[in-house]
Amino acid sequence: RDPLGEICAGAVAPVDIPDPGAFVATPAISHVLAVTRQLCETTGQHACVLGCLTGPATLLLRFFGSPGAKRLVAGLDAGKLATTDRQRLDKVASLSVALARAYCELGVGGLALLEEAVPQSPALVGAFDALFNLASYYGVPIVVVSRASMSSGVCDMYAKLGAGYIVAPGSQDSRVEAIAPATLSEMN
Repeated sequence: RDPLGEICAGAVAPVDIPDPGAFVATPAISHVLAVTRQLCETTGQHACVLGCLTGPATLLLRFFGSPGAKRLVAGLDAGKLATTDRQRLDKVASLSVALARAYCELGVGGLALLEEAVPQSPALVGAFDALFNLASYYGVPIVVVSRASMSSGVCDMYAKLGAGYIVAPGSQDSRVEAIAPATLSEMN
C-alpha cells in the first residue's frame, strides 16, 4: 500500500492463484482462523465475531491488476467471458467460499465482505453467489462494506443474493438497510 492506503502492489499471475484448500492451510490464514476460533469461544453469546473477506472487485484487482480486472469484468458484463477467464474468476471466488466456510464452521456471527476497489458490476457480484449460498446455509448474515459508493445495480444484486446490510457512501437501496459510515462511529 502507498502512504494513503491505496493498493499499489502488482497483480499476481493467474497461474499463481492458490488452490482453495492450500490457501486456507497457509500459516497466515491458519493463524487468522486460530484467533477467530479463540474469539468465538471466548465471547460466546456476548459478542458477534465477524469473519472478514475481501470483496469481488478488490480480489480481481489484486489478482489480475487493473487492466486484467477491467477486461474480465467487461467480458462478464457482456456475457462473453472466455473459458479460461471464467475458470480464473471461479477459482478466485472459490477462495472466498473456502475462507467463509472455515469461518462459519468456527461459529462466526456474520461475514464482512470488504471492498476497497470500486464495485460497479452486478455480474461480478453475481459470480460470487456460492458465497451467499454458503452463508445462507449456515444462517450467517453478510455485511458488505465499501469505501466507494456503489451503483444501484450492484446494491440490487447484493440484495438479491441476500446481503444483510450495505455500508457504503450514498447507499440508498430500499431492500437493504443502508448505514452511513459516519453513523457507525456514533453507534459506539
